[in-house]
Amino acid sequence: MRYLLTTITLALLFSSYSAQNCSLLADSIPDQNICVGDSVQLNALSGGGIGTTVCNNNTLQIPDGSGVNYTDTLSVSGFSGQFIGWTGNEVSLCLDLEHSYLGDLEVQITCPSGATATIFDAYTGGGGLINGGFSGAGGTFLGQPDDASIGSPGICWEYCFYNSATDPSWSTNLPTTPVTTPSTGNSVTSGHYQPEQNFSSLSGCPLDGDWVITLRDNLGVDDGYLCSWCLGLEGTSNIDVNWSPGAGLSDSTFGSPWASPDTTTTYTVTAWDPVNFCGDTLEVTVLVGSGTVPNLTITGPVTSTPWQTVSYSVPYDPSLTYVWSIDNGTIFNGQGTNSIDAQVYNDSTAEISVIAYNGCDSATNAMTLYIGTTGVLENEISYAISPNPAKENLTINFSDGIDQILLSDLSGRNILKENCGGKNRIQLNRNGLPNGVYLVHFLREGVQLGTTKIVFE
Repeated sequence: MRYLLTTITLALLFSSYSAQNCSLLADSIPDQNICVGDSVQLNALSGGGIGTTVCNNNTLQIPDGSGVNYTDTLSVSGFSGQFIGWTGNEVSLCLDLEHSYLGDLEVQITCPSGATATIFDAYTGGGGLINGGFSGAGGTFLGQPDDASIGSPGICWEYCFYNSATDPSWSTNLPTTPVTTPSTGNSVTSGHYQPEQNFSSLSGCPLDGDWVITLRDNLGVDDGYLCSWCLGLEGTSNIDVNWSPGAGLSDSTFGSPWASPDTTTTYTVTAWDPVNFCGDTLEVTVLVGSGTVPNLTITGPVTSTPWQTVSYSVPYDPSLTYVWSIDNGTIFNGQGTNSIDAQVYNDSTAEISVIAYNGCDSATNAMTLYIGTTGVLENEISYAISPNPAKENLTINFSDGIDQILLSDLSGRNILKENCGGKNRIQLNRNGLPNGVYLVHFLREGVQLGTTKIVFE
């Protein structure tokens, strides 16, 4: 009986010490949108010395060829004496950067202990910030710089660096993308790369303190700008973190991994505190765009009278944003959607175009609207005559080809015969005809499809 009572007492003790929820993760993570092949950092942690990302959005100019170190500092706190491990995988760095000559540049990160890691060293001359340097960078751009002007900011691109990045350091491989504005050249492709010096060189450095980015431009003629930069840190606390599934993640045991799934994926992150016997869980979905926008088919009239309201549409896709334009009219309803209403202007033509994009890709299409005296012939062939009345010549546009037109006066006397050869557009010349009303007869394969009136004045 004594042993039975003891067993019951122990069971009660353990039942009263069951696992509890605790706030280890952020309240929520917004769904992330990326394109195929891109990456996004998932910041799931709420802080408390587990993980953090600190950014400075102040623009720093990298003056031309001064050979002086230019620095910016980020201050980090909240890690309570934690240190970088021997791998250095706790560190990630993103630079929003533009420069017109990569071969000038050296960039280095310094942690609070004074230890350094080379992000990249593209300068091979003597007297630089860092010894050595890789060759071949030369006149390669970063971002979209203004190469024709000193002291004029261009467009910064994001370059991220961490040990587990898929793409190697720039000293090993330097992928480029052509750019044309504001200057023409080849720019290092925006993306995620390994640093030139592994972040294990920062092992043992405290996470709390001042982190300093140092940039140096060593040669004349070219300059650049650091538009912003962000430092991501993972602590070495007793909190266990696990992401599921692990596919597409830089590290499934970090609180803020980089995610690059091939398809839309919902990740579940679980954090566990074995000391306080509590845990937390959270979900985030990474939406992966296909990168391909289907061909656009514009539906709407091909002819119109002046000042008429016309409507056009393309198939609806909720993932797309639409931008319409018309060069001889005004869009008064539907801009930004798959369907618009517009008013056309005077006798002429109007070009209706639409661009659809989803952040990864875009597609465009256009069609011509013929404005004037309109009608529909047999076989559903539409036409527009412009101008009508006309002083000299007029243009006739068709939705399908016509073989021949005949011009007669109101008595039925044929005045002109014009072979069209299946064309969709012909010009009818007045050729000295007196003012008056005339009839135009449309023929295909010898069969008259319809007749309309024109006026010369």
